[in-house]
Amino acid sequence: MGGFLSRLFGGDKGKGPVMKQMKKMISTIEKEKDFDEVNVKSRQEIITEEFLGKLQKLNLTLSEAAGYVPASYVPIALFLRDLNLPEQITEALLQGIEEAENEESVREMIDAAVEAADMDMSDDELAEAQELGLDEWRKVQARKEQEG
Repeated sequence: MGGFLSRLFGGDKGKGPVMKQMKKMISTIEKEKDFDEVNVKSRQEIITEEFLGKLQKLNLTLSEAAGYVPASYVPIALFLRDLNLPEQITEALLQGIEEAENEESVREMIDAAVEAADMDMSDDELAEAQELGLDEWRKVQARKEQEG
């Protein structure tokens, strides 16, 4: 792995792609200019996209009802990501939804997640998040009924 990191960061010379990008950003900041933020995908997102791409090449699709859709791609997770809710909170919320006993506890979890992230959501956004959370909870409940 040392060779890979050496190529990425440029070894002793500091001329790898990551270092070049970092130096450019530092220079831009020092000149007090605005710069575009670098879009970075999590490891899970990269692996999921690659996996889904391979499935599509084989003309296969994942069954949402069977619970095989990666957590970061369920509608509530996508919605919360668009609102910039931290990924760790979203993952914890999705786990909580799976374990929730009733709809009211799902609503309370979503309220708590938004509060924990110190987010300012409009009433409409909160209502949509709760509805998406309830939809996910209902899918989980249906799957549990089929299994048990």
